[in-house]
Amino acid sequence: MSHRNLRALGDHHVVTIEEWHKEGTIHEKFCAKHDEQKRFYCETCEELVCRDCIVMKQHCRDHDYVTLKDVFHQKANKLREAMKECQEMCQRLKSALDDAQETESTLEKKFADAQTQIEMKKKTMLQIVSNSFDDQKRKVSLMQEQNVKEISEAKKEFHDSLLRAQSASDKANKLTTSGSDFEVVSQFTDTMKVLHDAKCMQINKVNTTFGSIDIPSIPYEVKVKRHWTLSKEFEFPHDYRSPYPSGIAQTRSGNFAVRFLDYVLILSESGAVTHKFSCYCGKGIVCTQDGKYMLPSGIRFCYPSMLGIHDDKCKKESSLAIKYENKHTRIICIGLDCHENILLGLGVDNYYSFAVSMYSRDGNILSQFQIPDQPYAITGTQNGQLATISNNECQLYDTSGRFIKQLPHPPLEDDSALWSPKQVCSTLRNELFVSDIEQGVHVYTGNGDYMSCIIPQANEQSWSNIQPFTLSKDGQQLLMVLSDEEGYSYRYKMRIYKRP
Repeated sequence: MSHRNLRALGDHHVVTIEEWHKEGTIHEKFCAKHDEQKRFYCETCEELVCRDCIVMKQHCRDHDYVTLKDVFHQKANKLREAMKECQEMCQRLKSALDDAQETESTLEKKFADAQTQIEMKKKTMLQIVSNSFDDQKRKVSLMQEQNVKEISEAKKEFHDSLLRAQSASDKANKLTTSGSDFEVVSQFTDTMKVLHDAKCMQINKVNTTFGSIDIPSIPYEVKVKRHWTLSKEFEFPHDYRSPYPSGIAQTRSGNFAVRFLDYVLILSESGAVTHKFSCYCGKGIVCTQDGKYMLPSGIRFCYPSMLGIHDDKCKKESSLAIKYENKHTRIICIGLDCHENILLGLGVDNYYSFAVSMYSRDGNILSQFQIPDQPYAITGTQNGQLATISNNECQLYDTSGRFIKQLPHPPLEDDSALWSPKQVCSTLRNELFVSDIEQGVHVYTGNGDYMSCIIPQANEQSWSNIQPFTLSKDGQQLLMVLSDEEGYSYRYKMRIYKRP
């Protein structure tokens, strides 16, 4: 430092070449008023000052000052904490980006499967429906384009946010690891602002619900009236003639579960009783793919307000208390949707109002809404809608409770006959099967368009009252219970029809 030993040059400031190349650093280190190096920090004003600013009181009075070295560690620690939060935000953004990419792959497969199904149906319906299918494919392509655009925009937003967050984190990391004490303190406010903006970025959830893909149904011109073939029938054993069978389901092993008022019978394919277990005060039964029986139940002589869950050995596993807005609730009917969520038709507040509730398999409420009339039956369609029967009509709703349409009355052979549906179930083919006690079973598309009718061919006129019915898991068989009153007792017969 011989340069500063000269008397005439004693007030000069000498810096290294490396410091000189750092743009702005030299000028910012020295006070513009006193040409002294800034070695103190005003905590009140949050800025660096020189010694003369404090001694000569040209800076604001009564302020608190600390040395540059003292404040350096404090600011550096705060930067490290903010940098850590920013890095956590980076991980969350990466996770969101991965989820968006996974959703995009799922969406691509979904639409590819839809196109394949459409093409397969097109071959079976020949030229008469080619225009209808081509139009439907265009709609699916437009839907795909729209949804892919939404995913792409979400991915771009996540990517841009990730870059901003990484840039902020890198800046803070460089400042804390290789920056001088002066750089850390002088750039602290700006860097903290960038880190704060990064960690507070909002991550919008990627929309994973893209609506239903409606596979076109057979046009009216090619509809035919098809009777399903009776493949098997057997009468229930005489020991089991309890009145009011209210539900039937096919079990995972291929047996049949029939719900009566106070018990459930498990019947083999030959009609032999393999199991029997008690249940009180309820109607209906469903069986899930993993072999669970779910049925409304209650305490003896009380209205059902619980959902009983039994394993495939008929042993009760648990019960779920059903509530609707904390009012007194009774379960009227039960069904499943295409995802095996539990659908319940409810009487609320001593039947002054009626509602539909959707529960997940683990007991969480997914949807609840009121309906105008008492529901007798409920099911979910393959395209995500709900079908209920009430007031002698079958209606379609979406899962939020929005009314979609009322199914048209089927053409009956007797024009004077009344349409009085009581049961409804669905298949994986996006079909709805609706039964009338006297008029048979009628088939609709999942969108509510009428398709055809199944007329049970009874050997005896007395076996004409259709009680509960259901479809097999693969949709190829229709399981039906017929009843006939005999004095004060009841006889029941199981019939199994095969799809043509």
